[in-house]
Amino acid sequence: MRLGKVPEVMLSGVLTGGVALFANQGPPPSLKDLSARITSTPVFLIYAERGAAGEENSPDYYAAMRGPKQIWKIDATHTHGLAARPRTYERRMVRFFDRTLLD
Repeated sequence: MRLGKVPEVMLSGVLTGGVALFANQGPPPSLKDLSARITSTPVFLIYAERGAAGEENSPDYYAAMRGPKQIWKIDATHTHGLAARPRTYERRMVRFFDRTLLD
């Protein structure tokens, strides 16, 4: 019998459980729970349309944050937004820093 590719969410669950078991401690909080703890620090989330597994959760993390925030979904692959849209990337980053650091 040939098994197909194991879904990454299942693999992640097994790895998290294994680490928790052998480290004798519970798993760390989820990124969504950690995002909800952000209440005053400005955050700029940039995520790729064709991103790595789990990147589609960025809007959920954004929604969980209660502080100043901005999100940008870029038409690129994971970590290649700067190469795909260098001028737009620079403009958005500078605008974010100007607004959050100078205001």
